[in-house]
Amino acid sequence: MIIEHIAMYVNDLDAAKDFFVKYLDGKPNDGYHNFCRKQGACR
Repeated sequence: MIIEHIAMYVNDLDAAKDFFVKYLDGKPNDGYHNFCRKQGACR
């Protein structure tokens, strides 16, 4: 079975990611970056 995407609420996102990588052979991507916050204005 291949799971391409899941949604969940966690208190520690990095710990949850590490769990999926370690125990379920998960493959993380580069992550989400909010350009509005980083640059001060939305595109």
